[in-house]
Order: sequence, then structure tokens, then C-alpha cells
Amino acid sequence: MIGRALAVGKRAILSLPCGLGVLALPLLVEVRVEGPRPHGPCVLAVTHSGGPDPLYVARAVGSWRTPALFSIDPRYPFLRPFYRALWRFEIREGEKEFNRRTLRAAVEHLQKGGQIMVFADGPDFRRGTLKPGAAVLARRAGVPVVPIGLENAHILPPQGEELALGPLFFHVVRSLRRKGWICVHFGTAVFPDPSLPERADVDRMMRLLERSFDRYHRRFVGLPGPVWPSTQREGG
Repeated sequence: MIGRALAVGKRAILSLPCGLGVLALPLLVEVRVEGPRPHGPCVLAVTHSGGPDPLYVARAVGSWRTPALFSIDPRYPFLRPFYRALWRFEIREGEKEFNRRTLRAAVEHLQKGGQIMVFADGPDFRRGTLKPGAAVLARRAGVPVVPIGLENAHILPPQGEELALGPLFFHVVRSLRRKGWICVHFGTAVFPDPSLPERADVDRMMRLLERSFDRYHRRFVGLPGPVWPSTQREGG
């Protein structure tokens, strides 16, 4: 009991910066909402802008912290305890068994009524490829995926995330103050189809997410969106 209480207390302390960030966000930028806010368990498939995207989404859904699949920039391993306390579900490149455990825990969280953010286009949408995690979680948990676009949110030039942590932070703060507002667009939910085999259903959901992400990117960034690999193989 004592050990559990200490663990909960540690997570609360480490996640405090996220709560403060959500509360302080309106001082930097107005967060607007377009479309119906999702309620109940779902996967929030968010387009990546290079800014504090999890804070925008948490603010838009009315939460001080929304769990997410996350990975650590290898340049900053000291951030792992904070990220884990904030977003809970870590993915590590090349560690298949670790990632399987993470996905099982994320599915359990969804089945208990939670929500999880997934950035299906990775840290930089310019790389052009979607990853299947959002659809895999939705299928296994039996919950919908909600595509989310971020308008007026892209603040980093190409290779901008290669900036050191300090300059990156100040660049983001200055850019948000100049922009004045960010709009979180909630799209139409995509539901799993239990009559299909998992692989076919994941492919179907990812094709629908691809279309939503492409519309968001063309509208908000003026560039084509990331592509689901099976669509690339078929030539579109």
C-alpha cells in the first residue's frame, strides 16, 4: 500500500508541469475547437505540428492530462520520467517485446473507458508515412478513432526539431505568441469492423485516416498529407 501510494505521488509530481502547461496555455495562445468533442473511450489520432500538440488536445477535450503513445528523443533521455508520468505509454524503436507490453497496457486503458492520443504521422509529417498504432489500438480495444487536425499550429521549419532543447522551447513560445490562436478540429470517428480480420480492418481504418490527414494538411499547411504504405504500394 505504501509503495503504491509513493508511486502515485511520484507520478503526480512529475506530471505537474503538464497540468501547469494546460493552465498557462491561454496566456500564450487561444485554443479554439471545431467539431464535436469526443466523449467516452477512443483513440485521438492527432496530426503533428511540432508544437506542444498534446497540450492543445488536452485543453480542447477539457482534460489537464490525456495519455498518449510517446517516444523519447535519444538526445534527451533525462525526459523519460516526465514523459512517462505525463503520457504513460512509451514506444521504443526496435524493442518489439517492450512495445507489445505497451500496446497491451494501452488497450486495457481504453477498455476501462480512457482516451489515448496517437501521433500517427510521427514527429515530422514531411517524412510522409503513417504508422498503424492508432488503428491497431482501436481495433483491439473495440473503440473508435477520431482524426484531429491542428489549424494555425505548424511553427517549425523543415529540420526545426533538430534544434537544441532550449532554443526550441523559446522558438515555440515566441511563435505561439505571434500566432495568437490554434484551432483543434475533431473529425468524424472511424469505428472498427469486428466482422473483418484484424489486418484488413486496420488497413481499412488507416486508409480513412489517411484521407482525413490529407485534407487537414492540404487545408492547414498547403502540402499533401502523409500516406498509408499500402496506398503507396497500390499507386494511390
